[in-house]
Amino acid sequence: MLGAPRRLRCEYLHNPIGIDVAIPRLSWRVEDTRPAELQTAYHLLAASSPVQLHADVGDLWDTGRVPSSQTLNVEYRGAPLASAERVWWKVRSYDSDGLPSPWSEICCFEMGLLEAGDWQARWVQARLSGSAATPVSVPLLRRAFALRERVSRARLYITSQGLYHAELNTTPVTEHVLTPPWTDYRKRVGYQTYDVTDLLRMGENVLGVLLADGWYAGHPGIGPRQQYGDVPRLLAQLDVTYASGASFTMATDESWRWQPSGLLHSDLMVGESNDPRQWTDAWSQPGALLDEGQPVLARAREQTLVAMPYPALLVLGDVAPVGPPEIVREPLAPTTYLFDFGREVFGRAKVQIDAPAGVSIQMRYGSGRDPSGQLGQWHAGADHYTTCGREGECFQPLFVARGFRYLEIATELPPSALVSVLAQPIGLQEAGQGHFSCDLKAVNDQVDWLGERLKAAWHHVPMVGLAPRERIGNTAAGSALLGIGSPRFDVAGLYAKWLQDLMDAQQEDGSFPAVVPPLPGVPGLQGAGGSGWCDAFMESAWGVYRHFGDRALLERCYGALRKHLMGMEQRFPDQIVSAPGHPLAGDAQLGRGDIEATARYYASARLAARVAGVLGRIADLEAFEEMGSRVRSAFRRRFVTLDGLIVGDGLGAQTQALHLGLFDPPERDAAFEQVVARLASYLASDQVLPHVPHLLDVLTANGRLDLAYAWLIAMLERGKRDLLALGSVCEWLHRGAAGLNLETDLSDSHNAYRRLLLRPLPPLGFGPDGENEWIASVDTLDEPPIRWVSASLDTVNGRFESSWEITQDAFEVRLHVPANCSARVLMPGEQEQLVAAGLHVFSSPLVAPRDGIPILREVSEGA
Repeated sequence: MLGAPRRLRCEYLHNPIGIDVAIPRLSWRVEDTRPAELQTAYHLLAASSPVQLHADVGDLWDTGRVPSSQTLNVEYRGAPLASAERVWWKVRSYDSDGLPSPWSEICCFEMGLLEAGDWQARWVQARLSGSAATPVSVPLLRRAFALRERVSRARLYITSQGLYHAELNTTPVTEHVLTPPWTDYRKRVGYQTYDVTDLLRMGENVLGVLLADGWYAGHPGIGPRQQYGDVPRLLAQLDVTYASGASFTMATDESWRWQPSGLLHSDLMVGESNDPRQWTDAWSQPGALLDEGQPVLARAREQTLVAMPYPALLVLGDVAPVGPPEIVREPLAPTTYLFDFGREVFGRAKVQIDAPAGVSIQMRYGSGRDPSGQLGQWHAGADHYTTCGREGECFQPLFVARGFRYLEIATELPPSALVSVLAQPIGLQEAGQGHFSCDLKAVNDQVDWLGERLKAAWHHVPMVGLAPRERIGNTAAGSALLGIGSPRFDVAGLYAKWLQDLMDAQQEDGSFPAVVPPLPGVPGLQGAGGSGWCDAFMESAWGVYRHFGDRALLERCYGALRKHLMGMEQRFPDQIVSAPGHPLAGDAQLGRGDIEATARYYASARLAARVAGVLGRIADLEAFEEMGSRVRSAFRRRFVTLDGLIVGDGLGAQTQALHLGLFDPPERDAAFEQVVARLASYLASDQVLPHVPHLLDVLTANGRLDLAYAWLIAMLERGKRDLLALGSVCEWLHRGAAGLNLETDLSDSHNAYRRLLLRPLPPLGFGPDGENEWIASVDTLDEPPIRWVSASLDTVNGRFESSWEITQDAFEVRLHVPANCSARVLMPGEQEQLVAAGLHVFSSPLVAPRDGIPILREVSEGA
């Protein structure tokens, strides 16, 4: 049945408010449960009010019937848009018979402040500063104002250099936490827009803001405090439209006042200390009898202000401990309660307390326990709270978050006083619904662990771990996390933001730092990140294009991409790239040694050629292809031995060279045999298995699917639980085991999963002498390690679902293709079939017939 289009988006978001894209882009999904259906045309209306749309009138834009299958990033081409203008829109699609669908729901988008002259606000700050070693009290900035008429519309445009928590008349203006996103505050600051119409009233109102150090003036993870500035600053502007049409604006300026709050300090690493006896919950309440405070210091705007409605972080719920706490009582020391939440989260604790005033509570967080059973692997800093004796008293830090499984509470209170203790994970606002499961519990457990860890991997920038020094924008991890996370999470908006951060950080020679946003207070991280770090920019831009279809972002990044490659050619005229030497190089599994660095240079040249080809830059395409040929020749002269192996006999280098095609045909077999021998040695030992990028793909491409499964299962059982290592394994489960792949054809009609390449790789092999006989085994074992797989991929074009099962008699595959999409099915044995939207079921007998009947056959097709 042809339904109304759904999942309407503007610039990655549902009903965004406060965007500053000059030409917003609109997207939707076709809703049609009939098989083989495509969108042949669309009709889009945009209007200045929903009333117009209900009458099917698009006073801003009426496309008419547009013959096109496009549903992704359709550019708005209606009437010019002004600052703060709201646009309502809807769309309908036409099926293969030319019949229209019902109209979609009505959605909207709203522009932010587009011109510098729209801003009346100035930066304001408290006259209070911490030091490079210690924080000070979190200032409370406050402004009372009166509204003389009924309000019909109100928008708060707000940002900070630091972190803010804003309330209007005692109500928080947003549920978002750790806001605004981390940027290089010296160049660019992102502001947010909130609809606060319902929070205002006639008469007196109060806007109050707590302003913490955050990444700007606090510890950003590595290095000292105050790397961007010594005092956090606030910029806010409230624009009000009265029912009469008159307007009112209240902005940060010299009229604002500040005073110390009961947050005695707040620092991302040191922790947060709260004494509610020293302030009142009424700090943003109109008419509250508060100390008027002191005048703020106002400064002019200098940095570029950009609308940044994403990435938004939210508290994702509550996690209860798995049981009662372990209690440790020692003489002359507070009682210690140790809570175990059963899994690691990144977030904060929430503790409800029933106690008299003046009792001290200390909270420490850790990921493990030491041999004595006490909190171990605990992260720097602690949170402190002093009770005030109010009923329903609750403590949850506002401006800090940590990775932890265990929470240690030290206090003189009895267990009954700790009414409720919860962990609150913090993560992305929107997550996809991609999943993977199979009949092997060890695999499912690790996939679930990865899903939880990925929620903590994108906090404004890609972050590789939970420890404080890992909560930075490590560029080497950025592109890897995109590939790992895109089957499960919608991270297009976050990467659009981070790619801009990278362009802001690009150096004169075209290179990028190892950490972005850069850390000005860490001299060892100021120069070029080197191989594995600089490449992440190009790989991430390409990844967003391939997974989410954002060609405009790829165009925006192209100049920086080209500058990077041209800089590489100038810095390394002999084409041999030196290994990076910054402090993070020893931690990453990428870019070790000149061999890996030069191989990545070759990969970057090849990828740049593909980007240039997609964008129609033919001269650059040819130049990058020639660059790649020169790098390949230089690599082979320097690092490939006469017997066709890599100098140094490294497993990672051999695998990387095989993956990139750096061996000539006669050498590949010898190199692959060496890889197989090294793997066999590892599997026969009790060693912790190393993370070898691209290993599963190399094994699969060279016909050793049996060894790929053996290594995969061994990695899950004996490998280190590392985000990137386990992530690459789980990425292969989606692409390899389940077979959900991007189509290799780069045309717009196939990119971003408009056409899926389904190539499932079950643990089955072919018979001897190339006969088309199935053997239900791995390496002649009687039982495959995995007998069924179920996976899904929630893409910008729709949800694909794939599953397969090895029965006693056949290998059976089920595939659901969403409307307006298609799939190229490539089964084991290289049998190929193109299928349209709908449900498809395929079956292959485990022993092929000898009468020439094809092994692959579709046994059912339907909606």
